[in-house]
Amino acid sequence: SLHKRATVVLDDFRALRPAAETSTLWIGNPPYVRHHQIAPDWKDWLTREARLRGLGASQLAGLHVHFYLATVLQGQKGDRGTYITSAEWLDVNYGSLVRDLLLDGLGGLALHVLDPTAMPFADAATTGAITCFQLGAKPRSMKVRCIPKVADLGKLSGGQPVARDRLADAPRWSLLLRGGKA
Repeated sequence: SLHKRATVVLDDFRALRPAAETSTLWIGNPPYVRHHQIAPDWKDWLTREARLRGLGASQLAGLHVHFYLATVLQGQKGDRGTYITSAEWLDVNYGSLVRDLLLDGLGGLALHVLDPTAMPFADAATTGAITCFQLGAKPRSMKVRCIPKVADLGKLSGGQPVARDRLADAPRWSLLLRGGKA
């Protein structure tokens, strides 16, 4: 049964080292922690580890950006996952790291963005983005969709395909969601 194959670890997510011999299913809602509350040594970790991958990272990034990078560093090809975070990374400068990772390494499959009026988090006035990924995958497109309200989420298989070249060229991804068409 599942409980015999599951492991629960209480530690800082960025410091975890999962067992390499098994596939991992990454499911989470990273804590909504703004950069002001992140220790300088972890901000240094973010920029250093991103640089080692040939990517830029801003120390203004919230903790959810750290989760995306840590997943790429800890995971292995074929691992799958989905995270729900605030959607601000779609457009802001520090979000370029998440966008780059979804296109290279994290293997972005789908992006479901809740309308700002949906209020997906009871304790925070922020938008919501659900990303689905398969580490190491390089699909030619990613499905994207805008969801008017939480009750409309349903299965995470819908969306309009957007070519990865178009995503790579777009400085702001929310523009690709306007009107529900890509």
